[in-house]
Amino acid sequence: MALNDVPQPGQTLGGTQNPIRQNFLTIEDAFIVDHVDYGASLQGEHLKVTFTTQPDNPLPTIASNQFVMYNTTPTIADNAAYPVTLTSNELCILRQSTGNSIPITASVGNATAGWSYLPSGILMKWGTITGSYANGTWQQFTLPTGAGIPVFNNVFTINLQSVSQDTPPGAQTQTYNYLTVASNFTTTYFWWIPRTNFGNVNQTQLTYFIIGN
Repeated sequence: MALNDVPQPGQTLGGTQNPIRQNFLTIEDAFIVDHVDYGASLQGEHLKVTFTTQPDNPLPTIASNQFVMYNTTPTIADNAAYPVTLTSNELCILRQSTGNSIPITASVGNATAGWSYLPSGILMKWGTITGSYANGTWQQFTLPTGAGIPVFNNVFTINLQSVSQDTPPGAQTQTYNYLTVASNFTTTYFWWIPRTNFGNVNQTQLTYFIIGN
């Protein structure tokens, strides 16, 4: 409900009394949507923060040195740097300094594989590599691709962790001693090599965790 534009020229005090009262009621109704009510303990503090949906194409207008947060379903057209599933509303940060909209709540995955953004724009990916791999032989792994999977612009670090098929505290000698990632990794694939001092290895699974943007 809009506020009444009062007092107008020529209006009497009696004529503006009710419109002014209605203005206060309207302000009260709007204020308590996200805030603790007037007169209550912690009055004025936020109960929650609601971001109404707005289009992402074009991006919201932002002036110099401003910082904007908004709710939208990101589109490739204006959000190509940070593509997401394109089906879910996300809370986005738009920086005037970069012009990029970062969907900070975007995340897809489970214990097996997935990806997520940090508010800084850092992209994290994790996943599982399975198979039987010979000791001391380089292996190439290509990152999953497809609609709704963001692509790295840069990769900063790759961490591998072997997952032994042994059941402790029994057998303890059938896993890789260590895993190494080659320095020529790219934004789409990396080379890795298993090493072991044991003759027989039942290793069939390892996990990766990659940080980039």
